[in-house]
Amino acid sequence: MDLCNHISTRRLRRSGFTLVELLVAVVVLLVVIIAVARIFSTVGQVTAYGKATAELLQEARAIEDRMRQDLARLSAEGFFAIQCVEVRNDANFAQTGQLLDPTKDVKYVFRADRLIFFMDGHVPTSGYVDSQEISPGSVAGNNPNSMHSRVYYGHAVQFPTAAPLSDPCCYGDGQPLAPWSASDPFDENTLVEMQAWPNGGFGQPIVGTQPQPSQWLLMRQPVLLADDGGSPLFYASQDRNAAGSIWPDYDGGTQDRGSIRKGRVDIASQTSEQIQRYVTRIGDSFPANPPANYDPVRPFFQSSGGTKSSLRIIADAFSYPRGEKTPPSSRREDQLLTSAMLGSNVSSFAIDWTYDDGVGRQLADDGTVLGGVDFVTGNLAAMTGAVVDVARPIPWFGLPGLTAAQNPYAARGVQSFTNYSNSYPTLPIYPIDIEGQNPVDVSPLGNGSNAVIRTYQAAFGVNRGRAYETLGPGPEGRWMDPELGYAPLPTAIRVTLKLHDSRGTIQEGQTFQFVISIPRRN
Repeated sequence: MDLCNHISTRRLRRSGFTLVELLVAVVVLLVVIIAVARIFSTVGQVTAYGKATAELLQEARAIEDRMRQDLARLSAEGFFAIQCVEVRNDANFAQTGQLLDPTKDVKYVFRADRLIFFMDGHVPTSGYVDSQEISPGSVAGNNPNSMHSRVYYGHAVQFPTAAPLSDPCCYGDGQPLAPWSASDPFDENTLVEMQAWPNGGFGQPIVGTQPQPSQWLLMRQPVLLADDGGSPLFYASQDRNAAGSIWPDYDGGTQDRGSIRKGRVDIASQTSEQIQRYVTRIGDSFPANPPANYDPVRPFFQSSGGTKSSLRIIADAFSYPRGEKTPPSSRREDQLLTSAMLGSNVSSFAIDWTYDDGVGRQLADDGTVLGGVDFVTGNLAAMTGAVVDVARPIPWFGLPGLTAAQNPYAARGVQSFTNYSNSYPTLPIYPIDIEGQNPVDVSPLGNGSNAVIRTYQAAFGVNRGRAYETLGPGPEGRWMDPELGYAPLPTAIRVTLKLHDSRGTIQEGQTFQFVISIPRRN
């Protein structure tokens, strides 16, 4: 009996688990749990990355489609201008001791390029208007719709902490606010003064430091050219909803100054004819009523005596407008600040341009190529237009890049049109007509010697069809004089974007690039 009990007890004891066995089981279970968790984490990361990629692809496609649609409606009037702006990561380091993006190298650069052109086709205002303001037969002509508009593509400045119905007052210290601007909260001289909209009056200054580049806004800002019969500030309304000009420094009164730049209005009481006369006029003052018989002379020539060239006037039309991701209030005046947003997180926006072989060729009445004088060497040569070496890649013109380590755009082979044209001295298109004499001549943001911010501008003006003026018979059958205002439109532009998703899943962002052909509008 005792023996049987002893055997039963041993069997009972052997039916349990030892401590070592339990520990091994727990370890195995933990390994399985960790492995499953990692699998789910990886799946979650892949899913999040996929969603972020899809978001960026959708946004890039929307930007491309919008630009293609607008450029397909390019107007034969007005000008076409590109301003390239390269900002180094340490642009504010001397003032603030901080980089624009701490995760990137000190010498890394961001692009904040800008594009202005004119577009045909019906465009309504984005601001709220009531039924009384849409009567096309009214005495004041207050019809906030237009068949012609100025279009801006580029970054914006943001003031998300500003109070409702308040704006930067003339951008304070005279320096243009830009997407990389910074203020020292302990130095009142660097703060941005604010002004109430629309009646003026100064408010409390605020810190104007802009968000990191991964949060920069890309804007598409159309401005309707709608002459309202001499009332540049109002459309039969109690509130101002139009500016006197597309130029931000136009002195139409304290309230009007910079109203388009402040993002508050999208109508300018200016016709395309007035804009064309202003651009082709060499002078310092804005011609409020240019004569109907005005005859411009060599509009892109830099005259002496301190007067402005047309390239300088076009450069003055550029400014970074204000834009916000969310409106400061539900007031309709604040809602307009968000209407022009095209991309919500765009750290770089770069534009290059190019000519096809033969662009600029001028033909005689009988269809033959005119013979002309090479004004660089003095030799006779055929005026063949832009010369493109077919054995080489397509030349892209713009802001020449730094080293590949410093500039992510350097590998694209961008160069200035002036440098390229030196290889082809018979080119009838004068580089000075497009790029100006020097960066100071065309850029409001500094000069080429400023290493932390570099700029470049290419402007294509009202004369797009005549490289030379025929003056009469000569030794070669004709005498011809170069037309210094000759600047045909580019054949195509190349746009390079770096987009970031709203959740920051793809920390480095993704780069997109597309080429848009420019229709002939001579």
